[in-house]
Amino acid sequence: MSNAYAGNFYIPETQSLPEVELYEIGLSQSGISSVLSAFEADASWTGNDLNTPMMQLDEVYTTTTIVRKNVLLWYYTYNQKAEREPVFNVRYRVLSRSGKANTLSHQTDSASLITATITEKPLDYDYKNKNVIRCLGIVDMDFDISRATRSGKYYGTIEITITSY
Repeated sequence: MSNAYAGNFYIPETQSLPEVELYEIGLSQSGISSVLSAFEADASWTGNDLNTPMMQLDEVYTTTTIVRKNVLLWYYTYNQKAEREPVFNVRYRVLSRSGKANTLSHQTDSASLITATITEKPLDYDYKNKNVIRCLGIVDMDFDISRATRSGKYYGTIEITITSY
């Protein structure tokens, strides 16, 4: 009979990521696109109509993907004197508040979505002290904001399925 190894999982209930900064979507702090050269918009008024040139979203933003690297989603603490190192198979899934896969939804408008992709990184190990080791579940997260129609906070649930063998 082999000895079982025991440890403790820790998964935070909420995970808040830093807010998106203007420079991450190619805008200066003033909100002006950093790739546009100076331009003037002419407006003409005929009767009740005001005609102005329209700018497309891709003319303003240089990117619609926001990246968050090395996000710690969970860890497992175990005793170094265990018979063998634990082995994990981990799967991640992101769900919006309405249950739509791979998306986050706006806090008040469930139709405004951000596509969320999780890229799993190899498990990392952190020696807490000479007897205790932490196995770290770290991921990179990419968010495509091209479908978002509202500014503000976006929420979702990350499902983590961890199988140890």
